[in-house]
Amino acid sequence: MGDRRRIGFVGLGVMGSRMAGTLARAGHALIVFDVDRARMKAFEAVGAVPAESPRDLAGKSEMVCSSLPTPTTVRSVYLGPDGLLEGARPGTILVDMSTVDPETSREVSRAAAGRGFQYLDAPVSGGFREAESGSLVFIVGGERSAFDEVREVLAALGSTIHHAGPSGAGNIVKLVNNVMSMGNVLIAAEAFVLGVKAGMDGQTLFEILRTSAARSYHFERRFRTSSRGTSPRGSRWTWRGRTSDWRSRWRRCTRYRSRRPA
Repeated sequence: MGDRRRIGFVGLGVMGSRMAGTLARAGHALIVFDVDRARMKAFEAVGAVPAESPRDLAGKSEMVCSSLPTPTTVRSVYLGPDGLLEGARPGTILVDMSTVDPETSREVSRAAAGRGFQYLDAPVSGGFREAESGSLVFIVGGERSAFDEVREVLAALGSTIHHAGPSGAGNIVKLVNNVMSMGNVLIAAEAFVLGVKAGMDGQTLFEILRTSAARSYHFERRFRTSSRGTSPRGSRWTWRGRTSDWRSRWRRCTRYRSRRPA
């Protein structure tokens, strides 16, 4: 494969669409598939070729990437009768950027290996802005040789790229990261409310804490706007333009994440 590759991309949601767009801007030729045909149509403007199915996409690609919402979807897209493994050509490297359980990654990896393909679980840390700017963090599990082969492509999407170990290792680390990140947000939120209820102005409290040992990535990123307009009268304040309290927001967040891993 040369520096510019023919890449198939499955899943054009919030993250996938941004990653696919970044790959197109980097000069790669794209074949795209999504269950929403309007999303594929939008990519025709940048020269992407829409595929009829994951199987069709794999047969036209040198390398395949996917960004999918659930383990069930990953299994269907890779292992289904019209899935990627049915159409991929010998030597194809499959890179799944979804956040799923490690056993799903291992199951797909075993099936891919049985057909002569290499599969990497490559979940990312970062959001759609990082996907657009090419500053994601990649955490990759799978064979080192496959990792080395696609690293240049991943470098168009991420500023930091880790090889975590064998198949499933990428998603083990990603899920640990998610638990730690959400735990950090919960503790910081409860502590912040405590300070405001005790009489501190929210903005003053934020500015002091962000220079102390209590600071963290999520505290500086998520609480910057939350602290504006807070007062000692209660634990409710403006969060991205809406008034809310952290306990109800945390409950909604954990309910959502129990259905769909980040």
